Amino acid sequence: MVLCDQDVFEGWVKGIKMPMHGLRLKPFPHFDDLSLVFGKDCANGKGAMSATDILEELDQGEASNDIGVDDLEAEVDASHTNIVASTPSRMECSSQSRRKRAKNDDTTSINVMTRTCNALESLVGNFNQQTERENRVVGELEKLPNLNRLDILKLSQIIMNDSMKVKLLFNLDEDLKVEWVKQLLQTP
Repeated sequence: MVLCDQDVFEGWVKGIKMPMHGLRLKPFPHFDDLSLVFGKDCANGKGAMSATDILEELDQGEASNDIGVDDLEAEVDASHTNIVASTPSRMECSSQSRRKRAKNDDTTSINVMTRTCNALESLVGNFNQQTERENRVVGELEKLPNLNRLDILKLSQIIMNDSMKVKLLFNLDEDLKVEWVKQLLQTP
């Protein structure tokens, strides 16, 4: 049970910034155990945090979780540069170390996910370009003189099987293109 003077309790409630008025004179079964742990932490200086400190840290964590997608890259870049500076020292309490390690793990995970998304975006872009070029192959072949429908189908199959041939088709000028496709048709 929390026992203290009314004015001390009200001062504490004002400092907490949370509705705690109903806690005075209520049973608190593990109060003595928590007091012992807190007292040991204060005695050796490792990880002693008041309830106010803990609540402020939680509020800061929640505020940082409310970032937008646009701010994500800026936050990742800023936190990535601070990883070395924010690593916990051996003198800190294990719970603080775990919290900081979790934040560092989150930063690392965000960096990995960002790089993965960028790589996927690049792959999809390349795939879309290749697909677009392949779709234009038939149109490009139809522009060439003296090719019937069967020639166009055979050439499109030959050219689309090799991405280098697709690039070559679009990079050759018209005269060379005509000679090149004639050669492709004659090759078994």
